[in-house]
Amino acid sequence: MLATQSRSKGVKYNVQLLLNGWVFAALLWALGSLIEFLLEELEVSIPHSYGLWVKASGWGLGGIFFLLFVVRIAIYGYNRKSGKYL
Repeated sequence: MLATQSRSKGVKYNVQLLLNGWVFAALLWALGSLIEFLLEELEVSIPHSYGLWVKASGWGLGGIFFLLFVVRIAIYGYNRKSGKYL
């Protein structure tokens, strides 16, 4: 490794990034379920799909973090194989 290069953050950092993203996704999913439940129980006249949209954004966020994890692991593996990271 050259003196000007920074060290790779490695697999541990990538897994931590994935889990943090999934925690945010789970929080969005729980918030969406709560909104859906409250709108249904209180019989509010606005559409019940607001909770569904919040849950869908939670699933999307989880998917984005999973793709980010896979890409970062692939880059890390390629750099290790090519000898950039020892």
